[in-house]
Amino acid sequence: MATDYFYLLSTLPLLQLNGEGKVEYSAFLASCRRWVSSKEYACLEGLTLAPKADEECAVPVLEAWSHWRTAMDNVVAEWRFRRRGVEGAFPRREEREIFPGDVKALQAVLERPGLLGKQQGWEELAWRRLDELAAGESFNFTALVVYALKLLVLSERRRYDVEAGSAAFEELVSARLDEAAEHRVLVEE
Repeated sequence: MATDYFYLLSTLPLLQLNGEGKVEYSAFLASCRRWVSSKEYACLEGLTLAPKADEECAVPVLEAWSHWRTAMDNVVAEWRFRRRGVEGAFPRREEREIFPGDVKALQAVLERPGLLGKQQGWEELAWRRLDELAAGESFNFTALVVYALKLLVLSERRRYDVEAGSAAFEELVSARLDEAAEHRVLVEE
């Protein structure tokens, strides 16, 4: 099975947060189907950026990622409470003490203007954490899970892509213009 991981991971394109290459998650899953067990495939198929504890997919890297995500989600929740003027309503969690550098970085990201700046900062922070989780892992299922999580981060990033947004807008406008043309009433003078 180790040779299968070697082959699979060495044939996947290199992922970069700001890179050009786009890999769809469905294409990734299709390439994995042949090389991983059915249990591993099910794990990859059900993977999200906010994984829940799952006995079927008990992989230490997912537990570490989930723990980090919980800590970061708590920082965001606390920030939201402060913005609403509800000081002290959100109890401090001990997870914050485990990731002090990331907590500080996320707090700085949350002070950025605009939603896009915050989203990009979050993605950069998540990408860096995934790089840390991948350190020392190569050609095994853990490396494949980290690769899959990075693909999910890139999928989120594409949602905020200008070209994708423009195409969606054009499609929406075109559909409404077609609908208006169908219901147009001509008035003779």
